[in-house]
Amino acid sequence: MSPDYLEIYLDDHRAASAALVRLVRRVLNNNRSSQWAPDLRKLTEAVEQDAATLDRLAEALGKHGGSLKRIAGLAVEMVARLKLNGHILTYSPLSRLLELEGLMAALQFKVSMWESLDRLVVDPAPLEGLDAAEMQARAESQQETVRPILQWAAAELAGT
Repeated sequence: MSPDYLEIYLDDHRAASAALVRLVRRVLNNNRSSQWAPDLRKLTEAVEQDAATLDRLAEALGKHGGSLKRIAGLAVEMVARLKLNGHILTYSPLSRLLELEGLMAALQFKVSMWESLDRLVVDPAPLEGLDAAEMQARAESQQETVRPILQWAAAELAGT
């Protein structure tokens, strides 16, 4: 694979990872008083650690770009907040459900990324101490954390 392709690939995923960190923080902040707060706190910490791991991997591979894409990813995440949610100034059950669905989709994107990176990085030296299959399983586990919260959010919305 062309080194340029790997750099572009990592830049895209680092941008998505930055947006994911902001999204999971927002979900936590908007659900601090729910029964799910402890799970969301652990999830937020794990997602932040995974983003840092991806940054370290890019650094180890000598891929330093992507700042503009990360800024664009954060801008897209911020624009997504402007959606109509049935409330003018407050968080709504619809906001919760849509954010959790977005979180599930972003985590699936991360699962696929780690699966692909395991195949794309041909020189194992930069991966020393990093098990892409373990990172993939970690992302899958994060999805399992979100799944019951998503189901709860859908039930809450249906009950309102």
